[in-house]
Amino acid sequence: MTPLGQVYTPPAVAARIVGDHGVVRAWLEGASVLDPTAGDGSFLEALVVCALREGVAPSQLPLHRLHGIERNPLALRDFVERLHARHGLRLPADNLRVVDLFEARNIPPVDWLVGNPPWVNYVDLDEAQRAQLRPHFHACGLVRDARRLL
Repeated sequence: MTPLGQVYTPPAVAARIVGDHGVVRAWLEGASVLDPTAGDGSFLEALVVCALREGVAPSQLPLHRLHGIERNPLALRDFVERLHARHGLRLPADNLRVVDLFEARNIPPVDWLVGNPPWVNYVDLDEAQRAQLRPHFHACGLVRDARRLL
């Protein structure tokens, strides 16, 4: 069973999105790309897969311009292992960060954001997660009265 809030984008859907919206071409021509809620890395891997299908040699892929942030260390580890097993590739370790996006600092400036933001109801989070996110809800003006927080 997938943990709450972790339903990942199917690889074919991710590939279509990055292909249809010019992200692959932009990346190959020099743009940097970040998936701020990388999950299992489907969008990052889709960029690699699409470029390989276009005939780009694995050694020529600009992996140093791919970045991911993900709060679930197991999902990110699975992505790293899958990318290596399927394609023999590794992103620079500094390009993948295990942290909740709300808590991330020093996010690299990038040209493109890709991904599928997670959605979960506040009331479905456990108390520790609610406590961690509560200040962000207030700071962003999502809650005017703490008693009315979902």
